[in-house]
Amino acid sequence: MPIVKFISYYVVLIFLLPIAAMAAIVDNGNVSPSHVYQVTENIISEIDILREAIGVDDEPNEPEAQRGKTPIHVYGKGLELLEKISKAQRKLGMTPAEVGEIPLRDIKPSDVFELVSAILLQLSSMKEQLVISDTIENAKFVGAKMPSDVYENLWLASYMLDGLVPSIKPEDVYRNIQYIHGEMRLIATKLDVSLDLEPPEVTGRKRIKNIGQQALFSLYKVSELEKRLTGMAAASVPEVTLVRIRSSDIYDLTNMLIAEMVRIKVHLKIDLPRGELPTPHRVKTNEVFGQMHLVVKNLEKMIKAVAAK
Repeated sequence: MPIVKFISYYVVLIFLLPIAAMAAIVDNGNVSPSHVYQVTENIISEIDILREAIGVDDEPNEPEAQRGKTPIHVYGKGLELLEKISKAQRKLGMTPAEVGEIPLRDIKPSDVFELVSAILLQLSSMKEQLVISDTIENAKFVGAKMPSDVYENLWLASYMLDGLVPSIKPEDVYRNIQYIHGEMRLIATKLDVSLDLEPPEVTGRKRIKNIGQQALFSLYKVSELEKRLTGMAAASVPEVTLVRIRSSDIYDLTNMLIAEMVRIKVHLKIDLPRGELPTPHRVKTNEVFGQMHLVVKNLEKMIKAVAAK
């Protein structure tokens, strides 16, 4: 067989790869970001069916182009989807999915594949319970995808889910910040650093944009801290436009921060999980700003402490 025809035949086989063969790839540990991307395409299709059946006709936002994402960031974004699905299930009187947290280990594409497969299963279950008969066509496999491509797809799926669940509120962001504080306390104990426990006084009325500025500033500080930790690769800070920023955008930034905290914990061999926290009620914007500003201040304390060693 001529080499060109052989390659074409091989490519066709990959594109038509059945689910059973895909499962074999996963079992053999040969999962790539492209395999994960294929599942995310199916997730988007399933959400599209749910949106149409329920009557959601809003146009979801388009995520910004992503770069520098790693499997752990993608895993964190997947948990965000799972949490929104859980909220939608609770709203519809279904048993909500368990969300969990990022495992304290080096996250691989196979870990993300398992998570997105679980997400796809939850969406299929929702369709079944709602007696929706529409089915999706299995997405084709497209090679050469990177974790950033997968993250972007999951972000689009997250925006699409916003039409099925109550919108992200400051209370959701506040809870995420409390998770960040908890992770920072564990890291500070390992680094022998004393952190501030109370936020600085907040003067004047703060808006969502002000919280977004502090969240983005925190990502720069986390990256600086990682640079100073021996042997650790620093995070790539995303290009974020803070014009017309919403709570959902800040929620995304705090999820990135949580992922970075887990990266640092794994690097420092901290094996204590964060645990679960309830979502508070009636949190004011100034309170969220104060807590986010406290994150910045405590990151600065850790950076100075590490630099002094």
